[in-house]
Amino acid sequence: MTEDKTFLFCSRLKEGGMLDRWKDKNDKSVRWEELPNLHSDLQDLDLIIRSLISEKLSLGIREIIFCLSAEQALSLKKSRDFLKLIKDLKRAGFTISSADKDKILSTNVESSSKFFRYLENRSRNVNCLVWTEDLALSQIESKYYDFLNHFHGYKFESFRPSRFTIRVKLLSIVSAIITLSMGLMITMATYFFRKYSEILIQEYNLSLARMTGIQLSGQLKETTRKIQDFRSEDSEKFFRTNSNAVAYVRFKNKTVNSALEIDSLFWNSKFLKSNSVVPDPTNLKNALEKSFSRLSGTLEVLNVSNEFGFPAVAVLLPVGVEISGLVFSASEFLGSFLSVRQTDFFQMIVVDSSGNLIAHSNDKEAVSGKDYKKHPLVENMLRSPSDNGSQRFDFEGREVLGSYQQLEVGGLGIISTLDADIAFEAVYKIRRQNFWIMISVLSVAFFVVFVFSRTLTIPIIQLLSATKKVEQGNYAVDIRATTHDEVGVLTNSFLRMARGLEEREKIKNTFGKFVNKEIAERALSSDLKLGGENREVTVFFLTLEILPECPKK
Repeated sequence: MTEDKTFLFCSRLKEGGMLDRWKDKNDKSVRWEELPNLHSDLQDLDLIIRSLISEKLSLGIREIIFCLSAEQALSLKKSRDFLKLIKDLKRAGFTISSADKDKILSTNVESSSKFFRYLENRSRNVNCLVWTEDLALSQIESKYYDFLNHFHGYKFESFRPSRFTIRVKLLSIVSAIITLSMGLMITMATYFFRKYSEILIQEYNLSLARMTGIQLSGQLKETTRKIQDFRSEDSEKFFRTNSNAVAYVRFKNKTVNSALEIDSLFWNSKFLKSNSVVPDPTNLKNALEKSFSRLSGTLEVLNVSNEFGFPAVAVLLPVGVEISGLVFSASEFLGSFLSVRQTDFFQMIVVDSSGNLIAHSNDKEAVSGKDYKKHPLVENMLRSPSDNGSQRFDFEGREVLGSYQQLEVGGLGIISTLDADIAFEAVYKIRRQNFWIMISVLSVAFFVVFVFSRTLTIPIIQLLSATKKVEQGNYAVDIRATTHDEVGVLTNSFLRMARGLEEREKIKNTFGKFVNKEIAERALSSDLKLGGENREVTVFFLTLEILPECPKK
């Protein structure tokens, strides 16, 4: 019977349009109340529910949100009284929804902001009532008003902290600056030092080629004189004086139209014996005949190392119908170069006017019979109108620095070369040293910045932890400023703010016990003037006295 009365009461509310009139009558807002107590010994449950419905309708409330914890919601679902309340509220036209109290009060700003935005949007269309337990009421309500003050009209975006902390950023920036600056310095220093070293080495190469050319020209002139002054009867004396001479040979025509044949041949027996060389006139003749076609009445130099098996040079001089020549060891030919060069890394090459190899400071190269006509520096020398020059080139997969000097005597060219890897070994060594210096400086800077960053990041982490406590409503934070810089000032200001919020919360809770909560909120938000105002007023004091009745006469 009682349930039918409640149903009839709700139906009349709908049919009479009272819900809409109450809705338009009140300002749209969000109200916060403690979850009603449905247990009463003095009143009937149906009467309590009808009173609640009438009260909420009179306030224009059309939606009720139960903000409960998961455990409390599960417990209420088992209560018959609570289920009856929900059923009657729905009959009366209320919209019922629920929210998780624990998520709203958690440190996850996104969860609480999502709920508060929902409340704000819903309150624009219809008044809302939030029912929650007594202990959480003030916390949720305070958090909601803070949301309105700070986030009203702001589109919330989920915040994702960076994976790179301040310490990592500091270390990365300092490391990048040191690496780039020192790397650029090392690169530029290596480049300029390499260029300067190349200039010095090329100058030394050129001076070495010139000096060797001058001495070689003198030796060729002296050899020409020796060829002209050679006498067969003094051959033994000649070879004793010229120990590096191998043989003396003279060609002449037996008849007018016949080919040149060996007319006389003298060997240095002492040299042949000491070097274990077996003389072969045929090989010597074949080697010397190669140059007969090039003879033009001037001195001709020929490489005969392949025929003798050791570095040897033949100097031929045509005299009339005869051709006289002297064969001697190449060590005599390059003696000046071998004595002047400071290291074995420099190589000397002697070529003729056609680019044929005459002598080489490396005995294996001299005997190999390698063709040097395609040598880059030889090609450059033969094409160049200048009698000297320098060039950096690639030869047989190696970078080489070389200089050349051309001679007037015999049409020879002197080439001095040095491998770039050897030439720039000091440059590369200094570069490696600079690299290790950079690594050392970077390590020291890394350590210093790492230690310094701790003085910056640790206070910030403490501030972050304290901020989360304040966000949860715990204003009693215990942190101290460990430095006197900007971080210390920030920490000190945060402590003052936390103390102020704590005092504000105490005043709010105390003030709210005696006055309306909305007035308390306005007072704390400075919408109302506190402390009084000075005004000029006129005070009228009136005293009423009741006089005794006068006796009638």
